[in-house]
Amino acid sequence: MNRAVGFILAGMAAGFVSGISSPLVLGVRGAIFGGALAIGMLVCEIRREAKGYLSDGVTLIAAAVVALAVSLLAGGWEYMIRDMDIVEFGPPKVPFVYTFLTGFLIASGMFLCYRSYSLGQGRRLKALFFWGIPSLSAILRAVTFYSPDSELPRSVPVTAIFCLGVGVFPFLLLWGGTAWLFGFFRKGAHEERQQGN
Repeated sequence: MNRAVGFILAGMAAGFVSGISSPLVLGVRGAIFGGALAIGMLVCEIRREAKGYLSDGVTLIAAAVVALAVSLLAGGWEYMIRDMDIVEFGPPKVPFVYTFLTGFLIASGMFLCYRSYSLGQGRRLKALFFWGIPSLSAILRAVTFYSPDSELPRSVPVTAIFCLGVGVFPFLLLWGGTAWLFGFFRKGAHEERQQGN
């Protein structure tokens, strides 16, 4: 229980820190997502321990549930602060769909990466899940946030690179590092915890 609570709080902190270079609203969104992602990872671990394996279907359903929860929570947070004097960061044209899809891409990548570790799969597959799938969210960010009149770089490809550098990669490094510290992205960590009990 202490490990679960610690992981959730650490995941929230990692998400918040990854977004503090941007306006406060994105830091809070990061914290919401980091905490929800940690809960989803814990659910995947419980499922794997109970069944002895984690199926692709359960992994993707868990990612969808996390993305839906984050969409609702982040949307509620932004609704509450809509009248506050906070710098806006190019609000997307379709906020719920945008949040759900970006959340699903990142969550599915993290959960599939965890599943890959539990199955002892190769490094290339783990790297594809950890970096490849979540990085697709940068394309969605670029298309959604891009505007010729914005302060962001004035082309979709360059905007995608910008979104990777200041959004996706910092989150993956901080949250992924937190998950690693708690044993989710380490081969044999589950067995080590069982032997320690």
